[in-house]
Amino acid sequence: MSIEKKYFKTKPACKVKFVAPKELVEKAKKIYLAAEFNGWQFSDTELKKQKDGNYATSIELEPGEYAYRYVLDGECWENDFEADKYGPSGVMGVENSVVVV
Repeated sequence: MSIEKKYFKTKPACKVKFVAPKELVEKAKKIYLAAEFNGWQFSDTELKKQKDGNYATSIELEPGEYAYRYVLDGECWENDFEADKYGPSGVMGVENSVVVV
C-alpha cells in the first residue's frame, strides 16, 4: 500500500501517510514529496527511510483531491504506482498521481 489514510473524528481532515516503495527508490539517496498542497516545493517534505526499506512521510490534509509526485535526489520525478487515481500535469503526455481525501 502506498497511501495510508486515518480520518480524524473531531475535525474534517485526514492524516495521509505517503509511502514510496523501496523498489522505486532503491538507487536514490533522498526522496521528497512534491504536491499541490506544498506548492510543489518539495525540499521541505523529505520522506524518511522505514524499517521495511520503504520511505514515508505523513501530511494532514483537508477533504479534496491533491496531485503529487515523488522526487528522487531532487531531479527525477516519479508517480506513485498505487495512487488513488491519475490526472494531467500540464506537461505533454505526463500525468500526476492524485490522492483523494
